[in-house]
Amino acid sequence: METKKLQSFKDLNVWQKSSDLAVLVYKTTERFLRSELYGLTNQLRRAVISISSNIAEGFKRNHKKEKLQFYNIAYGSAAELESQIEISYKLGYLAEQDYQKLILLTIEVAKMLDGLIKSINKFPKSYILNSIFFFIFLYSIFYILTPTYTFAAVLYFDPAEGNYYQGDTFIVDLRIDAEEECVNTVEANLGFSQDILEAIDFSTGNSILSIWMASPFIEQSSGTVSFIGGIPGGYCGVLPGDPGKSNLLGKIIFQVKKDPIQQEPKITKVQFLDSSKVLLNDGSGTQAQVTLKDAVFTILSGIPKVPLNQWQEELEKDTIPPESFEIEINKDPSIFDGKYFIAFQTQDKQSGIDYYEIQEGKRDWKRGDSPYLLEDQGRTSIIKVKAVDKAGNERIIEKESSKKPIPWTIIIVILISAGIGYLLYKKLKWSHSKQN
Repeated sequence: METKKLQSFKDLNVWQKSSDLAVLVYKTTERFLRSELYGLTNQLRRAVISISSNIAEGFKRNHKKEKLQFYNIAYGSAAELESQIEISYKLGYLAEQDYQKLILLTIEVAKMLDGLIKSINKFPKSYILNSIFFFIFLYSIFYILTPTYTFAAVLYFDPAEGNYYQGDTFIVDLRIDAEEECVNTVEANLGFSQDILEAIDFSTGNSILSIWMASPFIEQSSGTVSFIGGIPGGYCGVLPGDPGKSNLLGKIIFQVKKDPIQQEPKITKVQFLDSSKVLLNDGSGTQAQVTLKDAVFTILSGIPKVPLNQWQEELEKDTIPPESFEIEINKDPSIFDGKYFIAFQTQDKQSGIDYYEIQEGKRDWKRGDSPYLLEDQGRTSIIKVKAVDKAGNERIIEKESSKKPIPWTIIIVILISAGIGYLLYKKLKWSHSKQN
C-alpha cells in the first residue's frame, strides 16, 4: 500500500494534485461576483480545501477503517466540487479555458482518490502469497494460448517521406494512432537537422489538442520542437459529437536551407524523441507504450525555378476569421500588483492564431497577450481586442468599461445654468425690493 512507503502526506501524488487544485480554485474564484462571496465562491473553496485536508488526515491515521473514512470524505468533496464547477460554468462565471482546467484536474483528483481507496480495500498480502503460485501456474498455461494486449499508441508524421529542393517550404503533419485506446495527454519532443531544415512555424489549426499545458516551442539552434497538449474527455479515435475529427496534433512548417556547394542529394530525418509521452484517459495518468515513427526526406541539389510553398497555399485557402471570444476585466492582488487587467483567449481551427492586438479608447493598437495590463486604470475607455490568424484573417471584440466616464460637459452646462438662474433670481428680488 502506497501510504506505508511514504514519509508524509505531501509525498502522495493525489495530495499534490489536490493542493494544486485548491490554488487554482482560489485564484479563479477571485474573479467571481462579489455577491457570490458567501455563495458559490465559499462553497467551491470549502469543497476543495476539504479534499486536501481529509487526504492529509487520512494519511496520519493508523487503522484501515479510519483511513478509508477520511479518503471517502475527500472523494465526496471532489464530487461536490465537480458539481459546483459545472453550475458556475452554466451561470457564466467561468471562462471556457478556466472551466476546462478546473474540471479536468478535479476529475483527475477524484479518479486518483478512487484508486487510492481501492488499493486499501485490496486483499491482504497473506491471501495473495497463498495464491500466487496457483495464479503463476494458470498464467503460464494460458500465456501461450491467449494473445496479450498492451496499451499502445503510435506517433507518426504525414507525409513520412518526400523530395524537396533548396528553398522549398513544406508542411509535415504530426498525427497519433490511439490503437483503440483512449488517451488524453500528449507530450511531444521532436528533433530535426537544423543544418538542413529550418522550422519556421507551428500551426495548431484543426488539432485534436484543445488545452496547451506547454505551447508549441521551436528551438532552432538545437533543432527541436516541443509541446504538451490535452484533450478534455479523452480521444479514442474520434471525439464526442465530432466523428469526422482527424487525428491531427499539429503541423510544422519547414523550409529547406540553401546550400550553394551541395552537389549530391542529402537525406534528412524528422523524428519523435524518446522523451515523447502519451497518457491514457484512465484517471490515473497511465503512460501508454508509444511507437515512434520517423519521417525521411530527400533534399535535392539545385534550386527549382518555381519554389514549392505548400504553407503559403494552405494560408491562401484560409478565409475564416478566428472564433468569437469574450473579454474579461479582472483585478487580482497576485497579478500586476492588484491593477486592472483583461483576459481573453480564442482559437483558429484553420491556420492557428498568430497574434493579438489591444486598443483602449482612442489609443494606438498594441500587440499583447492575455493577461494584459490596462493603461486606463480608471476603466473609462472602450476596450477592443483583435485576434489575427496566420492567414491574416482577424476578429475584433469590444468590451465596454464597467465604469462610465464622468459627463463633465453636462455637469458644466448644469453649473452655468444654475449660476445664471441664481443671478436672475437675485436681480428680480433686488428690483422688487426697490419698487417697494
